[in-house]
Amino acid sequence: MASKLNTGRSALSHRKPRWAGLLAGAIMAGLSGCSSIGTNTLSHDRFDYNNALADSWKEQLLLNIVKMRYGDTPMFLDVAQIISAYTLTTGLSINYLDPLNHPGRNVNFLESLGVGAKADFSDKPTVILKPQTDAQFVKALMTPLSPASVFFLLQAGYPADGVFNTTVDSVNGSKNWSRLGNQKRPADPEFLHILKLLSEAQAAGALDITINKTPKGEVPVISFRKESASAEAMNGVTELRKLLKLDPKASEYPIGFGIMADAKEPISLQTRSVFRIMLDLSSNVDVPKDDLKEKRAAPSISSQAGIGGTPLRIHSGEMNPWGDAFTAVEYHGHWFWVDDRDMASKRTFNLLMLFFALANQGSKMGDAMVTIPSGGGS
Repeated sequence: MASKLNTGRSALSHRKPRWAGLLAGAIMAGLSGCSSIGTNTLSHDRFDYNNALADSWKEQLLLNIVKMRYGDTPMFLDVAQIISAYTLTTGLSINYLDPLNHPGRNVNFLESLGVGAKADFSDKPTVILKPQTDAQFVKALMTPLSPASVFFLLQAGYPADGVFNTTVDSVNGSKNWSRLGNQKRPADPEFLHILKLLSEAQAAGALDITINKTPKGEVPVISFRKESASAEAMNGVTELRKLLKLDPKASEYPIGFGIMADAKEPISLQTRSVFRIMLDLSSNVDVPKDDLKEKRAAPSISSQAGIGGTPLRIHSGEMNPWGDAFTAVEYHGHWFWVDDRDMASKRTFNLLMLFFALANQGSKMGDAMVTIPSGGGS
């Protein structure tokens, strides 16, 4: 009897570790399959951060336009770096209670085996922000856009009337509308007609734009195609040449910055700075009546007869517009937003974001930064 008991115990002692080892190996294999999480999060993080950054940029720009209407100081924070850190920790424990060493307990083999597994996951992104307060950045905001920057947008396919209406103060002496102080004025009829003819030539494929690099910088040059253009488009080009006082025999017309009296190029543009454009756009903010009555915000001039403006409408209200907003911010106890169904306003807003990026080229950021651990857990 003793011999049989010793034999059975010996066999059991060999089977148990092998069974437990196989089980432990299977559990660890399952846990190790989840341990590589970097590749699984790439697509998710890329698109989520893309959307978050775009929304944040739009909200910051809208907030600063609204603040300027209220006479507040605009402030820009640049997202300099995002560090997204993930940690996955796994563990396994196996306890075995030998029933032969506890003869007083009726324990079968499965009940004697205890297995424990643990997995801890943590997500700790860090966002580094840099205030854009250095002199170079401020100067870039206050400096008029270069003619090359304006014509880069036309070259990319943006309509000439929308770009010129926002960025150009005058072309060959014909003046655009203005909303600044004593310079409040409607656009010259000649300026509006130039925009119309330029846009028609662009749409008909009769306008060709190149950007030449010279020792003094980038110089845009326009020419007019005769091959692919219709007779109607070429008639418009002929009229455009007359309005701009261009030599009809010339094939190319370089574009420079300045007013007509000081012009060294056939076409002279006076452009606006990004700060000036934002000031103009701030007059399109729908300020609550109480704030206007109490003179908390600058009075509206958009309703003055004869003064045009950019196709942008910024609404206001007491409630968050949620899904109806292209972008929305809360300021001064009210909500301000651009309607998601207003395509003209959305195009103007996107153009301003491009102007901001063009003005910010080459700007060196300040040394100050804010590090925000924006999440975590285990």
